[in-house]
Amino acid sequence: MSTATDIDVAALVGEMDAVPCEHSQHTVTKLFHDDGPATHYIRAIHPCQPPSHAFAACQKMVNTIRAALTVICGSCGAITTANEAHEILGPVNA
Repeated sequence: MSTATDIDVAALVGEMDAVPCEHSQHTVTKLFHDDGPATHYIRAIHPCQPPSHAFAACQKMVNTIRAALTVICGSCGAITTANEAHEILGPVNA
């Protein structure tokens, strides 16, 4: 059901820019990152990270987490799996 108060946000603000990957190693480590925009929000759950540390991540980083690949923490140097250090919160543009 539509009403006169329905607002088409896209018509008001135009097309939104793609959200870039915000991971600190995005431009440094291409092994775990691609050139595309962020597709999901991720929260770092590694003990050396603050509990509220969340960021937008590219699809290759999301794939790394889902595959539980071994990674080295850029902050403390611990070796862990990506899914033990990160939690996928949800898609960027849902």
